[in-house]
Amino acid sequence: MEGPAGVGKSAIAQTSAERLKSSGHLGAAFFFSINHHDDHKVLFPTLAYQLSTTLPEYHSTLNAVILNDPTLLQTTMASQFDYLIVKPLQDLKRQGKETPRKAIFIDGLDQCESKDAQLEIIRIIAASVSEKTTPFRWAIFSRPESQIVAMFDRDAVSPLCRRLPLRISREADKEIEIYIQGELHEIIRRRGLPPSQFPADNDITEFVKVSNGLFVYPVTLLRFIGRMPLLQLNKALREILDTVSERRIRIRSDHQQPSFPLPGLDILYTVIMERIPKDVLRSAQLLLACFLSSGWGVAMLCNDLGFLESEFRGIVCEHLNSVVCFQEPQTPLELNTIISPTHLSSANKLFIDIHGQQLRDQSPLLDGIYGSVTFYHKSFYEFLSDPNRSSHFCVYALDVGGKYLDRLLEQHDHFGQSYESQDSNLVSPSHIGGSSASLSWSYGSEPVDAILKISSFNDVSALLFQNKQIHTNLLTNVDFAQRFKGLDYRKSLLASITCQKLCLRGRVLTFASCGLEEYSTIWPQEYAVIFGLLSTSDFDRFSPATFLETITNLEKFGVLRAYHPRLPSHFASAYQTVASKLKPRTRRDGLYKLGHGNKSVIWYWEFDMKKRYYRELWTVDFKKAVREDSWQNVQEWIDEVEDWMEARESKRIEERQVGLSKN
Repeated sequence: MEGPAGVGKSAIAQTSAERLKSSGHLGAAFFFSINHHDDHKVLFPTLAYQLSTTLPEYHSTLNAVILNDPTLLQTTMASQFDYLIVKPLQDLKRQGKETPRKAIFIDGLDQCESKDAQLEIIRIIAASVSEKTTPFRWAIFSRPESQIVAMFDRDAVSPLCRRLPLRISREADKEIEIYIQGELHEIIRRRGLPPSQFPADNDITEFVKVSNGLFVYPVTLLRFIGRMPLLQLNKALREILDTVSERRIRIRSDHQQPSFPLPGLDILYTVIMERIPKDVLRSAQLLLACFLSSGWGVAMLCNDLGFLESEFRGIVCEHLNSVVCFQEPQTPLELNTIISPTHLSSANKLFIDIHGQQLRDQSPLLDGIYGSVTFYHKSFYEFLSDPNRSSHFCVYALDVGGKYLDRLLEQHDHFGQSYESQDSNLVSPSHIGGSSASLSWSYGSEPVDAILKISSFNDVSALLFQNKQIHTNLLTNVDFAQRFKGLDYRKSLLASITCQKLCLRGRVLTFASCGLEEYSTIWPQEYAVIFGLLSTSDFDRFSPATFLETITNLEKFGVLRAYHPRLPSHFASAYQTVASKLKPRTRRDGLYKLGHGNKSVIWYWEFDMKKRYYRELWTVDFKKAVREDSWQNVQEWIDEVEDWMEARESKRIEERQVGLSKN
């Protein structure tokens, strides 16, 4: 099913899935969304898990497969589909146990982060249907993005599918009217308002008209007025409808061509933002900017920005509740039973023991402490991201970006001052007190607060490095450039390494403005190094021109300086310039010192446009980290790390094959 934004695809998918579940015909359902549910790597493991909850014999077989090889959850989608779904079902079939035909729903395919992954998902499913390797019927819902439409048009896919377009149509007006009336009656009942507050018939008619055949419009507007502290529902609705109508007329009279095919929705979003009091708007914009660039866990969002619990709840629950959903944690997390300190001495070094388990990714624990926030609809995310649609409310507008950068710089200094660096470790000085003193919203348990604190410091550092809009502000504001120049990069690097030691998904520090598959190690044992790479398959996300422009500008403001272990910086710069001319034009690299004095780190990067890779390393002590005081040996060192990574992956594949043969 394909259709434009707001036409109701997800509602149909959810309703259909619920009905099939009640009749026992639902196999699984996965809903992609921009609310950090856009990772293709979790699609097939999630579907496999859901299938196992309804198919007991498949559950047992799947358990055995995963116990034999837990690394299956990190392999390619094709391998996941084959080993987690196809092979277990074939094993059951050989035993004479047929799997009943069930439906599997995938909604929001266009919201999957990787376009290549979108096409791979279609290819894998189409191949399975063609070869009859699974007994399922698949329902896929998506916007008609060009690459998705082209994939479904292929000869190998098209004959296997039935395509149903869901268009914007006034034929939906009657259903929209029924929905509006029902919701208005519910608001009046819930608020204890008199029946006289029900809007007039002509207001209902106009409401349906401005909805323009889209359910997302009345849903958003009713959520907005339904949560306003008002006593006169009919007047509030009339006022908003008048405002929307006036602006629609103004757009037509000015002969403006809206950049979005649903301008009425943009007008409504603008009205919602305009209703936020000016003294709250700045904080609301900071929070929205952090939503888009950081994540959705409330604990990290608030401590990244230094927001108190009351400040967060005031913004989200009172002013943004029609477009942003705050989900409280469903059950209180007893983190003290999961996380305990094995070493919180006077130096307060951070080492965490997970009771009875090997260390694994603990980030979801932090994400769930205080709940999460999500956008109700992707169109609001797109509205905030596009200055042509949201104007000064755009989170990437220069003034908003400046405020965001200012807050992150303040928070970086705040966290940095609460730590001291000793060799390759961060420690909390005794005069600072507990970790809660550095947090705006603490948990109340030192082990948990210590993790929250180091994670927030790492998060803030990564946001300062990776955000393109922040770089724009940095390069147009001398004050910001000077503050950026004076950051403690050494503590930032040590925070990232500490997070990885704690299995907290430490965010890599990079100016590449794209996600890197990151690895950390100690090499040699006493010297910390972060190594990051962008694989060939993801190289399209990297912009060499933008990256090199960023490097040039950072050098211009003195944030970066060319580095050579045996030459002063001005000679090192000349050396790098000459050396770069001797290399192929498709390959570039650089060795830099970032920061000054005992706050500095060394950064090496290289990319090759022909071989399609980008990789980098960060270290506190370059000479000792690469084991020789000549920077040409960096390449040899990186190759050694990559050889180790390839050997590790080969070993995983070999162990998996042995395990499957035994099974």
